[in-house]
Amino acid sequence: MIIKLKNVNCIVVPKAERDISLLYRATGKGLIAIVWTAKGLLRLEDIAASESVEAIALGTADLALSLGGSRGRTRITLMLEPS
Repeated sequence: MIIKLKNVNCIVVPKAERDISLLYRATGKGLIAIVWTAKGLLRLEDIAASESVEAIALGTADLALSLGGSRGRTRITLMLEPS
């Protein structure tokens, strides 16, 4: 169904926890991955290396809970080393 939607350029993939290339191969659409869990954070490199990933976002509230935090105002800073 999504393949037929010509105005859809990109698909948002919630709770990404692994390589999501299969979704690109099935649809031909760009992908925006949302990482919600510690498991997804541990596999961030696999997600980023997936075919046609255009962006990665963090679901901060769910991610904080997954990392042992609590509900409420959440602030997560992700430190990345330049490649």
